[in-house]
Amino acid sequence: MNISNYIESRKSIVEHWYSKEAENMKLSCLETDKVIDIMAWLADDQEASLAVVDPKHFLVGIISERDIIKYLAKDNVLNGDLRVSDLMTRNVFSASPDTYCVDALKIMVKGDFRNLPIVVEDKFLGILSIIDAAKARLLETISRSNDVFDALKSFGNDLPSVNVDQTMREAFEVLTEKKAPFLTVKDEEDIVDYLSSQEINRMRLRSK
Repeated sequence: MNISNYIESRKSIVEHWYSKEAENMKLSCLETDKVIDIMAWLADDQEASLAVVDPKHFLVGIISERDIIKYLAKDNVLNGDLRVSDLMTRNVFSASPDTYCVDALKIMVKGDFRNLPIVVEDKFLGILSIIDAAKARLLETISRSNDVFDALKSFGNDLPSVNVDQTMREAFEVLTEKKAPFLTVKDEEDIVDYLSSQEINRMRLRSK
């Protein structure tokens, strides 16, 4: 395995975090559903939004508790015949299960919404919340903080390093030769990451 492949695999992807469809979890509704009928689902603390799908389960939009609140702020009364299609947002952003959580988080922050539908070939699978995306990002960065990178860069070329295109086996050989607790990873001359001795040894044992 190349070091670059390992670094990519270390990132959290949406598949590990999004809420999947389940019998006890209501994550979607139809355009033709009455808004008054879906309000109980939106009242759930875990589901502030519902994906809107067609009868074949293709994603066509999303409706949130905020959409209903905005409507009530204008009309004061919720019309019993009001349909999801009247309030839903169309042409919504979505992600696939193999999207990186950090990219999904950026989409939600930029768009100022809290839930992102997950689809495969335009068919709805589940919803990723901004809280779960943020948790995934936090776990990635706990041991990869800017302070650590700044400290490593300050040492310049004094630390043992490997290139991002080298293999994990080569990283182990450098680690053994230098007797270092970690190696910096460089892309050309720039430090882009670092590998601890525990990581390198763990990957070496897995490859056996």
